[in-house]
Amino acid sequence: MHWLMWRDLAVVVRHGGFLAATAAHLAVLTAFVLIWGDGVPVLREYTVLEQLTRLDLALLSVMLPWVALRCSLDEGRNGFVRLAAATARKPSSVIVARTGGLGGALVTVALSALPLFVLGQQISAVSVSSLASAMAPLIAISVLAAVIATGAKVLVRGRLSSWLAATAATVIAAGASPIEGGVLRNLVLAIAVAGVLAMYVDRRLRYLSESPEDV
Repeated sequence: MHWLMWRDLAVVVRHGGFLAATAAHLAVLTAFVLIWGDGVPVLREYTVLEQLTRLDLALLSVMLPWVALRCSLDEGRNGFVRLAAATARKPSSVIVARTGGLGGALVTVALSALPLFVLGQQISAVSVSSLASAMAPLIAISVLAAVIATGAKVLVRGRLSSWLAATAATVIAAGASPIEGGVLRNLVLAIAVAGVLAMYVDRRLRYLSESPEDV
C-alpha cells in the first residue's frame, strides 16, 4: 500500500492550501523572532527556543486539522469502500496507508520551521540536543493531528463538521500534554486512536452506504 501513502502525500503537498498554510506558519514564527528575538519579557523563565516551541505547538494544533481536511481527498464513505475493494485490501490497511500519507504531509509543515528553530537555539545559547527536544513535540502533534483528522473524516459527516471536530480534539490534546513528557503521550495516543479506528473501519466500512450523503 505504499503507492496509496505516496499518492495521498502528493495530493496534500500539491494543494494550494498546503502552500498557503506553510507560508502562514513560517510568517508567524518569523514575526515572533523579529519582534521578540530575545524572548517575551513576561516569560523570562523560558528560553527563546522554549517560547518558540510553545507558540508553534499552539499554532500547529489549530492549523494542521485545517490542512488535513482542506487539502486531502474527500471521497466519502462509499469512495473509501470502493478503494478497499479495488485494492483487495482490508479497510484497516487502506486507512493506515492514507493516515501515513497525511501524517507525512503534516510533519512537513512542522519541519518547515526548522531553520527558525536553529536560529532560536543559537539565540538561546543551548546545546544542539535542545533543538531535537524542541522539535519532537511538534512532530508528535503532527502525527496525532493526522490520526484525529482521518478519524473525523470517517466518523463525522461533512467537511466543516469534520474540521471543527478534528480541531477541537487536537487543541485539547495539545493543551492537555505538557511540553515535557508530552511527546510520548501524544504518540501513544495516536497509536491507540489509530488502532481503534482500524478496528472500526474493518467492521463498519465493508459495504456501500445507501445514504445520499455517503455517495
